[in-house]
Amino acid sequence: MNRPQRENNTLLYVALGAAALLLVAAVVSMKVVLRPAPAPPPPLPTAHEVAAESVARAPGLYQEDVRADAQRFGAGEVSLEALAQPLRHTVELAEPRTLRAGESLETPHLRISVRTENRLAQGDRGGFRADHLILSIDNRTDEPLAYRVDTRLDHPEKCSTRGILTHNAIAVATHDHVERTECFYHPGMTVTLVRVETISLSPLGYYYVSQLVPTQIGLEGRSAEGHAPPRPLTVCNLPFWRDFAASGLEWADLVDFFARHDCHKYAPDHDYRFRTTAGPLPARK
Repeated sequence: MNRPQRENNTLLYVALGAAALLLVAAVVSMKVVLRPAPAPPPPLPTAHEVAAESVARAPGLYQEDVRADAQRFGAGEVSLEALAQPLRHTVELAEPRTLRAGESLETPHLRISVRTENRLAQGDRGGFRADHLILSIDNRTDEPLAYRVDTRLDHPEKCSTRGILTHNAIAVATHDHVERTECFYHPGMTVTLVRVETISLSPLGYYYVSQLVPTQIGLEGRSAEGHAPPRPLTVCNLPFWRDFAASGLEWADLVDFFARHDCHKYAPDHDYRFRTTAGPLPARK
């Protein structure tokens, strides 16, 4: 076979091979295109749907849940009649109050104090030590309290890398206290108490509300950082929590409901509000 003919044959083989590869690629592409799209994930339940399902649980089941939870948490004997009674909601401050390091104030149910402490912080280049402004919240009463202590600082954007103290950001036990870091400290720095509220809790209610994610019930993110419920509790990360604000449910309404219901099993209906009289359990419209 002469040389021109061999070259022509080679070119023919190359062309045939390229055509075969293109055909295979086309078939594979067609299969990918024709493959049915995966089914979309099921929509997350709304708070209303979960509430409808939870209230369908018979009162007998609710009673069993409560007794089992009280035993598991070590909350003592639970009376359903007592659990159904209205809770005490107190606005602890009539107007904002500013505190400096070393100062404190007492409200009807709390003692709030401010101090400084040198603690480890975390920056872009690793850990470093710095002075921090620490807020301490003491429960002065003979019962557990859900608390809300909203604060204001001059430059909160400078606090993001501060050291975080692990604490219960939702409730404080009887005659106990919690501490949280507000920000890095510099001389002359102040912290303003903008809003201070408490709600009295039963021993079981203390454990129930401590399972919540603070920001999902309306608490500010800075004060919520470091939240950890007491053992053996696990946090309820509620997928429908944005429904709460849309329904007009506020911090006091949500604390009132979850002080009586395990958030792993129950959710409030959209029109649930803080109770001023005793009501049925589990909560119904």
